[in-house]
Amino acid sequence: FVVLISTSVLLLHRARQAAVRVGGSVRWQGTLTVMLTTGVFMLSYLPDCVVPLIDYLTPANPSSSVQRAASFFENINIVANFFVYSLTVRSFREFLSVRLRLLALKLGLSSP
Repeated sequence: FVVLISTSVLLLHRARQAAVRVGGSVRWQGTLTVMLTTGVFMLSYLPDCVVPLIDYLTPANPSSSVQRAASFFENINIVANFFVYSLTVRSFREFLSVRLRLLALKLGLSSP
């Protein structure tokens, strides 16, 4: 987690430096994307870090349902990225919109 936070802070700092160099500023959407992606990643992998700790501290092994739940949270990270990008990256929303319109045309659900 320390590496992830450090890397994210460094990425935001470098983006700000690059933006200042060209006379602009860092777009809030980019900052929000980095922060949300990092936050969701940390939350989704936190259970995977806690299970070995519980295993170490308690004599009983964690049940398979606890281990499955930890794996489930890892998969949530993958799905959450789609929503994070959809909310924060305009070009990604435009790409999705175009692709969905093309799909609707191919399926005959919409007229040209």
